[in-house]
Amino acid sequence: MWTRSCLLAAVLATAACAAGNVRLTQQDVTPTYSPGEFAVVAAGRDLWVVVAGNPFGGDAAAFETAVMDAMHGRHWGQQTNFTTTPGANANTRYRVVLLFDPPRALNGARLCRDAPSALPSESKGEEIVLFAAFCRGKKLRTQIKGRISRAAGPNDPAFRELVGQVTNGLFPPNRGVDRDRGEPLLISLGFPGAVRAAAPVSQGWPMGRRQSGVSPRASSATAATASSSNAPTMVVPRPRAAA
Repeated sequence: MWTRSCLLAAVLATAACAAGNVRLTQQDVTPTYSPGEFAVVAAGRDLWVVVAGNPFGGDAAAFETAVMDAMHGRHWGQQTNFTTTPGANANTRYRVVLLFDPPRALNGARLCRDAPSALPSESKGEEIVLFAAFCRGKKLRTQIKGRISRAAGPNDPAFRELVGQVTNGLFPPNRGVDRDRGEPLLISLGFPGAVRAAAPVSQGWPMGRRQSGVSPRASSATAATASSSNAPTMVVPRPRAAA
């Protein structure tokens, strides 16, 4: 029993270190983003993912497979199949672009506008940075950036947590994130009654719009209440007509 308890404690400590190592910054939820639109185009379907850059080198196909696996199940809402090879059920007007190790000054709109081969990537030593965008055509819907200090490879728990947290933050269940500076970002786990806290955004308020008329602490209290009940954490709004 003592041995099993020690092993469980070690596993939990490893997972906590991996999660705590991720820093999320530069979240931008544009006025054109609609959670309902994401639900319509992604629920139960393929969602096209473009991967640019590889911080570990080696086989690109194996790296992309590891990234897709790390994205799986890390967003709110119904199941989505993130894939670099979308099938006939995918709406290819929509895509996710993941750029590893982008230049510091790169504008997120370029992730949607530029061809993947034109997106610049530069080594940052041991640090790994992931810049992600959700796009409709060449228009940006949401963007978020995450970073970790190091990872041994694409199957390293720290790297998988980076990809997972970025995926989760890319599809917020509302139009903005509302919290005090340094307060953790509350993220739905994708099933009723489940909310967890991700790493705090280290640069204060995100670029996305705040919810008007709701205080940061009130919104956090609401999310905490939802997490302790069996009620759904969100209501998906009716999607707006495509622009």
